[in-house]
Amino acid sequence: MELKAFAGDEHLPFRIDGDGSLALLLIHGFPGTPAEMRPIRELVRHSGITIEAPLLPGFGHQISTIANRTRHEWIKTVEESLSRLRLTHRRVILTGFSMGGALAIHAAAGDSPPDHLLLLAPFWQLGERWHQPLWPLVRLLMPEFKPFARANLDDPQVQKDLRRSMPDADLNDSETREAIRRLAIPVGVIDQLRSLGREAWKIAPRLSVPITIVQGSRDPIVPPHTTRRLVKRIGVVSSYLEVDAEHQLIDPTNQSWREIAGTLLDLIEQFRTDVGHQALCDLDIYE
Repeated sequence: MELKAFAGDEHLPFRIDGDGSLALLLIHGFPGTPAEMRPIRELVRHSGITIEAPLLPGFGHQISTIANRTRHEWIKTVEESLSRLRLTHRRVILTGFSMGGALAIHAAAGDSPPDHLLLLAPFWQLGERWHQPLWPLVRLLMPEFKPFARANLDDPQVQKDLRRSMPDADLNDSETREAIRRLAIPVGVIDQLRSLGREAWKIAPRLSVPITIVQGSRDPIVPPHTTRRLVKRIGVVSSYLEVDAEHQLIDPTNQSWREIAGTLLDLIEQFRTDVGHQALCDLDIYE
């Protein structure tokens, strides 16, 4: 049985053009798509700012090619999107969720950094510290990783996560459940993910842009203690917010969404005010 994953239009990249003053670049996680960033689009779409969310190579409708993709392609996609927005906008806020956080760190340390970095549950380490020396052995013994092999498919949260990528799947059908349990990610892809995180950790101390980090206190995928280590590694973080949530922070049904959304809206308002002030200064220069 073939599962139809990421087939809907909600998984496609999107862009809403604003007035050129401020842009918000949204980078999705693994194995996500721009669909998981759409609540942010709906939150700020009437604010007059440009909103862009690219689809990383090998994700969404390209998922069958992911085994042949590399982290360098993902990094290049983010850097190119950021560079284009920098050419046409006064200010750019780069937002990365989960693996997108690691990609945002890479881009923020590049030649065309954003004006602010917003990291949501930023991934940088696969597993715990004591797992790291075991990875070569795991890689040797496990040619592929089946994320749902032992998952509780009756768990409402698991079903909710699955429906994000497979909205048409009948999760009560036995054949569908078996196909989900057989879903496999090649270990080479996990290698790329792991290397991306390790490189982001090394890059982190070089960041010089203002940074806001939001982390779920009950996150089992990016545990809060790993994000606190990242905060210390960076050295200077403008704001660190830990909320009562699991990994999926960008979800209006979460009890902490109001707090998370407020953080983003406050950041946008701050930049819109700064941009307006700068525009007045520019006018004064030429008058």
